[in-house]
Amino acid sequence: MLYYDILDEIAETNIPSEIHPELHVNPRMAWVETVAELIERGQIKGSYENLSFYARYWEPLLYKKYSLLN
Repeated sequence: MLYYDILDEIAETNIPSEIHPELHVNPRMAWVETVAELIERGQIKGSYENLSFYARYWEPLLYKKYSLLN
């Protein structure tokens, strides 16, 4: 089950859309993709409260994701 509409709505209010100076990605798009993958894998729950929490802490989440890729 995909939550892209809800994720986009939450991301618009909490996450900037400019290219991140250190990660070199659009953080809003990267966050939506990352959280959608986590929901699909069952690693996080897709409740609005959980998604709002992850949106507030978007930067550490993305740092962790991209540091694991390096």
